[in-house]
Amino acid sequence: RLSVSCVRVAFGLLASLPGPGLLPTVVRTLWAIRLSCLLRTQRWKISLHAAASAGAVAVIQILYGWPLALLWPLVAAICWSRVVLRDHTVAQVLAGALLGAVLAGVAF
Repeated sequence: RLSVSCVRVAFGLLASLPGPGLLPTVVRTLWAIRLSCLLRTQRWKISLHAAASAGAVAVIQILYGWPLALLWPLVAAICWSRVVLRDHTVAQVLAGALLGAVLAGVAF
């Protein structure tokens, strides 16, 4: 609920304040990733942390090029931390990362 409220606030701010043209697209992309994860979590606990980080890195890489592929190890570290903390299984973080990257790629 908190995350949905934060997205609503972000959309409100984007509508009322001037900002970069791509910012609303980025926010919509991350919102779509979050919504997709929340729908899947009803049956299987997919990792929202993995999805959001992979989606964000995918967007950054699409916008700024291949040199920013160096950020992918950060996604791996986030995924690994979710497994080490026993919040998710390896399959759940891999599915989340894949979902986030694919949705970000489709959006851009």
